[in-house]
Amino acid sequence: QTEQIIQVQPLEHHNPYDWTREHRHTYFEVMFVDVGGGNQLIDFVNYPALANSCYIIFPQQIHLMKRNNSTGTVLQFGEEVIPSAQVRHSLRQILFGENPAIVFENDEVKMKSFQSLIHLIRDASSKGTKVSNDVALHLLQALLLQLVENRPITTSSTTSEDQKLLFHFQQFLEEQYAHNKSVQ
Repeated sequence: QTEQIIQVQPLEHHNPYDWTREHRHTYFEVMFVDVGGGNQLIDFVNYPALANSCYIIFPQQIHLMKRNNSTGTVLQFGEEVIPSAQVRHSLRQILFGENPAIVFENDEVKMKSFQSLIHLIRDASSKGTKVSNDVALHLLQALLLQLVENRPITTSSTTSEDQKLLFHFQQFLEEQYAHNKSVQ
C-alpha cells in the first residue's frame, strides 16, 4: 500500500481542521454539488452552493463553505501530483478569468457526465497502490481537462497587471525550474 494522493470525500465530510471558519489549503478542492443549499465564500466573494454545480478552490485561496443541506462530492489533491504541465497551466488560467470558482452551475447534464469519472477516481484512489494511484492521476487529469473545456476561459480586461505578471512568473518558473538553476 502507498499513500492515497487524491482524496474523494462526500461534501458533508467533516475535515480534521476547523472548517467552520475561514481557512486556506495548500491543495485544490473541486466540489461537485448534487443537492444545493448554503453558500461558500471564496477569496471574499460569496457564491451560492447551487444544485448540479461544480466549483473549484485553488491552493491558498481563502475559503468557507456553509453547507446547510447541500450534498455532493469533493476531490482534494495537490498541484504537485498533476503530471501534465499543460493541465496545471490550464488551471492557472482559470484563476485569472472571470468568476474563477464557478466551473458550471445548474447543469444536470454536465453533472451526470462527470459522475462516472468521479466514481472511477474514487475507486482507483481508494486502493492506494502504485498502479491504482497512477490510474487515479490519469483519470483526474481527464476530469480536469473536461472541466476546463466545459468552462469558458476568458481573461478579462479587468485582470490586473499584477495578476498577469504573477501568472507569467508562475508559468516561467514551471517551465524553467528543472533547467536553469542559477541565481541570476
